[in-house]
Amino acid sequence: MISNRRSAARRQIAGFTLLELMLSIAMFALMSVAAYRLFDSVLHAQRATESVWEQISRVQRALLVIDRDFAQAVPRPVKNEYGQTEQAFIAGKSDYLVEFTRGGWRNPLGLRRSELQRVAYWLDDEGRLMRRYWLDLDRHADSEPVDQLLLENVSRFDLQVQDAEQGWHRSWPKAGTQVTAEAQGSEQQKGKKPLPVPLAIALSFEHEYYGALEYVVPMVNLKDYAEVKDDKKKDQESGSEEDDEEYYDDEEYDEEDEE
Repeated sequence: MISNRRSAARRQIAGFTLLELMLSIAMFALMSVAAYRLFDSVLHAQRATESVWEQISRVQRALLVIDRDFAQAVPRPVKNEYGQTEQAFIAGKSDYLVEFTRGGWRNPLGLRRSELQRVAYWLDDEGRLMRRYWLDLDRHADSEPVDQLLLENVSRFDLQVQDAEQGWHRSWPKAGTQVTAEAQGSEQQKGKKPLPVPLAIALSFEHEYYGALEYVVPMVNLKDYAEVKDDKKKDQESGSEEDDEEYYDDEEYDEEDEE
């Protein structure tokens, strides 16, 4: 009777056997490996998603800047560092892909400068789409440009512009383009001659991750050219003699074009 009680007590206090312990460790190891792989795959997917969204955000930001620039293009010619007159909008005829004058350059600090800005785009040898702007509308020898990186991993960037006849061209301006405000208004109504600022611009570029992308931007109406005249008056009222020389009469520019 006593021996039976002792054997029952021994069975109650007995621990795991070695085989049971090894099986438990093996099962825990398998579960840990499965959990690690699941966690690693989720983390990898999260990183990939963040990378894709970052690339998409960069493309969207670049297109936003491009849309903002081209949509506010104005027919305002400028002078370069050598004192030579440059057309308001130039595409396919210089070292840049496109160079033009845009409006809407905010001046919250009230600095003595124009609200018009000269900008240019080009694609460098490393596949980077760059944007350049100048602090001075009519440049001089000491004018320093400011470069901005818009988009990387771009292998091709093409640009086409639309004229008054709804035709598309790879270069601008066309021969015989007039740039005076009066001539632009009459010629735009008649639809006979090309405009100094295109009606629209079509962009086509090849991105490393997203392939071929196309984007069309409608340009500002030429009737808004009056804002350029208003900008001249503001600069004269501010007493900026330098800005007074930056604007020149329409007749003078016509004579230079005819030459």
